[in-house]
Amino acid sequence: MNSTTQKIRIDEVFTNYNPEGKLQLSGRCSFQFYERGEIQSGSFGFSAYGNCAVLLNEAGVGSVVIGTGRLNIASVELEAGYKEKIATFTITSAEIIRSGASQPQPAPVAPINQPLQLAVVGASNGNHNGNGKHTIELEDIPF
Repeated sequence: MNSTTQKIRIDEVFTNYNPEGKLQLSGRCSFQFYERGEIQSGSFGFSAYGNCAVLLNEAGVGSVVIGTGRLNIASVELEAGYKEKIATFTITSAEIIRSGASQPQPAPVAPINQPLQLAVVGASNGNHNGNGKHTIELEDIPF
């Protein structure tokens, strides 16, 4: 099994639900690497299922993620008889480093205009036993 950990940026996201009702996420992501002393960038497709898909969907497009999973390489035939190998990154667990720009902004909280009022607490004359229930005096019993 080929397990890999990649730092990726999510470029586009497509959502779908399977017959069990779990979220399936697919899309394109990009990554950076060094080649001949220069920073290069590449891209490949990704997919995620279940809780990991929910986390990536909430992060949104443009988010930077450390994803752990496996690379699936498939061979696709072109019209001239040539074959091209396409890699798909199946993400099984993810850690969000930076959320994307497509995430909805939280609604601002309206301030409360009324000031809080303090309750006056005073000493009592001992007509309760400390648990909030009033005690009955012997003189109050009718027999």
